[in-house]
Amino acid sequence: MARRWLYRYLGTPKDEARGVGAVMGMFQLRIFAYVALGAFRREDVPLHCVAAVLHVLGTALGSVMAGAWFSQARFMQFMLVLMVVSCALLFAAAAGVTAS
Repeated sequence: MARRWLYRYLGTPKDEARGVGAVMGMFQLRIFAYVALGAFRREDVPLHCVAAVLHVLGTALGSVMAGAWFSQARFMQFMLVLMVVSCALLFAAAAGVTAS
């Protein structure tokens, strides 16, 4: 929602708006919602820290891959495969398939 507002109303280029969204995701702002709703637990702090670190690494890796390895067509193919695999896993879970 905020990204759409950035490039639609402020005239920010779409790529820059997407970059802002990736960087803002690193701040783990959902923690404030968890605290406000009483859902925050101290034992989850390491999980949030690991998620923040992995988000930073994923953003950096994605930036490198976007420029060096992925064209738009290859990215679309990758996303299609990822969505098909995710759909198959969801259907398998709904059907009661388990790993054991």
